[in-house]
Amino acid sequence: MNKNRTNVDKVSILHQNVQHLPSRLEMLNINLDELEPDIVAISEHKMSNSEIEILNVPKYQISSSFSRLESTGGGVMILVHNKIFSKCKSVKLPAILSITTEKEFECCVTEFTLDGLNFVMACLYRTPQHCFLDPFLEKLEILLEILCKKYKKVILAGDININVLEKNNTYNKLMNVLKMHNMIYMIDFPTRITTTSETAIDNFITNIVDDSLNASSIITHISDHDAQLLEIRGVSGVLDKPTRKFYRRFDESHLEVFYRELANLNWMEIYQSPVDEKYDAFISVFSHYFNIHFPKILRYKKDNNSKIRMSTEVIDKKNELLELENLHRRTKREDLKIQIKNNRKALKLMIQKNKQKYFDKKIMDSKNKNKIAWKIINAEVGKSKKNNSNLGVISNGALSTDPHCVSNIFNDFFVTAVDNFVIPDIPKKNLKQQQVETSTSMSTQVVRIRMRTSDQDSGDQQESRTTLGWQQ
Repeated sequence: MNKNRTNVDKVSILHQNVQHLPSRLEMLNINLDELEPDIVAISEHKMSNSEIEILNVPKYQISSSFSRLESTGGGVMILVHNKIFSKCKSVKLPAILSITTEKEFECCVTEFTLDGLNFVMACLYRTPQHCFLDPFLEKLEILLEILCKKYKKVILAGDININVLEKNNTYNKLMNVLKMHNMIYMIDFPTRITTTSETAIDNFITNIVDDSLNASSIITHISDHDAQLLEIRGVSGVLDKPTRKFYRRFDESHLEVFYRELANLNWMEIYQSPVDEKYDAFISVFSHYFNIHFPKILRYKKDNNSKIRMSTEVIDKKNELLELENLHRRTKREDLKIQIKNNRKALKLMIQKNKQKYFDKKIMDSKNKNKIAWKIINAEVGKSKKNNSNLGVISNGALSTDPHCVSNIFNDFFVTAVDNFVIPDIPKKNLKQQQVETSTSMSTQVVRIRMRTSDQDSGDQQESRTTLGWQQ
């Protein structure tokens, strides 16, 4: 894809089952840097919510995701390129959240509003156990009914572990669900190839039926699944706008002239101004000369996510790995499988060393080494300013995101928690006894206070002294 384009003539969507993203992140970044798809659907990332919060994929942001809470593995997410991230939003409909289940139906949804193309996209994953098949198909039907009713164009991507190359009963059940909503699958070629099998268990499913769609397979070496690329042609008007930034140039010569001019001013305008206007007068004079000597200069911001140039050794190893993979698929030789596995490990180490050399050189060539080092660290750990969205709470089947409504929902819950959850579990006898004890302990005791005169106080003091044997 042309990276210097101003108009996008197609939208590209990549799906990849990564089989644990943290350990495959380097290979994913290399493939994304080469292909630069607009949208990336990832299945089986095997990450927790806390890990996803610090995930950093250069040039991409997470639009929506799902992670398991009660078990490990699985999980789905949708990454969107920075140039169109402002044109998408996560979809969290209560009806979809209610059918999203670990292992059985893992799902996340994002809506895209591009100039010339509006669509909604869901990323799906289902574990291969047969016991989850029927519940998955039932929930798939519900999902399609919700999305097709709300959106005209729908795209599903993911690893659903249903082999469309094998026309069996499972295939027929899937087709029945898709035909009910005028959906078709785009991948009719193997996406996972081993020495004993070739299956198409990863797929794109859509109701966009025209010549603008093109699906292909890509060997990425990220996992034992190939990636699938879906291209939607004929999309125009999505501008890749460069970032503009204003800055001021401060150097010794300009500063010296600025200081000299300030020293030569008589400041009479400020002295003669009323007391409550002196500050504004000072700022006006100072800003005038400051803007003259240090004017704003417009500059287009450079892309901070510059390429980490791969060494010739890394490129050669990657090409060698690709040739081995193609040879293994043709011959099904078992020894090549072991060789491919070893080469993948070697390639991963090469990438890490190449990355380390790149960062070392970047730090050594910088004038401010501490600053560039922290900049690299923050970029690697994904530390950046994020817009915190409002907390959403589902109450009585409706999703509330307004802060006032959410706080009232929590307040009502905790205020009535004892009456709703504690008291119903207390036996009636104990409850009555507790109520009696409470009412007794809280009964009001009347205390009568009688005012005393000074003569009475003097008499008591005289009586006390006499009793103790004191004499006047």
